[in-house]
Amino acid sequence: VSTQSTGVNLGSKGYMDTIKAALDSVPVSLLFNNAGFITTGFFSESSIGRLEANFECNAACQVPITHYFVNNLINAKRRGAVFFTSSPANAFANPMSALYGSTKAFVTEFATSLAPEVREYGIDVLVVHPSPVTTAFYAQAHNIDTINIFKRTGITPATIASFYFSAVGRVVVMDHGWFSLFAKLLTRFIGYELLADIMKFIMPLFPDYELVKKKNAGKVAPKKQD
Repeated sequence: VSTQSTGVNLGSKGYMDTIKAALDSVPVSLLFNNAGFITTGFFSESSIGRLEANFECNAACQVPITHYFVNNLINAKRRGAVFFTSSPANAFANPMSALYGSTKAFVTEFATSLAPEVREYGIDVLVVHPSPVTTAFYAQAHNIDTINIFKRTGITPATIASFYFSAVGRVVVMDHGWFSLFAKLLTRFIGYELLADIMKFIMPLFPDYELVKKKNAGKVAPKKQD
């Protein structure tokens, strides 16, 4: 088995040229759309540059990357699989990390819509909603109770990787761990619409909200964009 590393910045346009140049002659059969990060804090007080990079990395980049490699598989008449890492956070509102849940909602919808289109070519699609994983994912997040709970309950990357391979080809969507179960129960018994209304009123009462608000007090607001 040989490996090849190619570094790209998925938060900024231009990555496809590098990917194509490095892998054009490599018969890639398994594609893992796994890159992503979280921006915590209030949307209006986060820099537009970071928000745009977050959106590109978590969601937008997966469109050209998947399009390129899926077409390579189809043209070569080669079986393969496309893996997506989404999140249980896609199931409900995510105040103080507005882009994270919304980009993960895109990932789940994109994967489940793509799966029926490529099945006839022998290409499996799997999107996983994992519970927290112990990586550097939270390195730049605010030091708040919610994030600390996720850190304490995380599983290893090896655990979730083995889960991917055990599920692919069997199902399209797979939930994993306590956070997925919590999200399912929450939206099933309360409902998305009612939960959104409830969160609108109670979120400012949470200690995490007050902590982030105090940390941002006195900071210069990001410049408005035309």
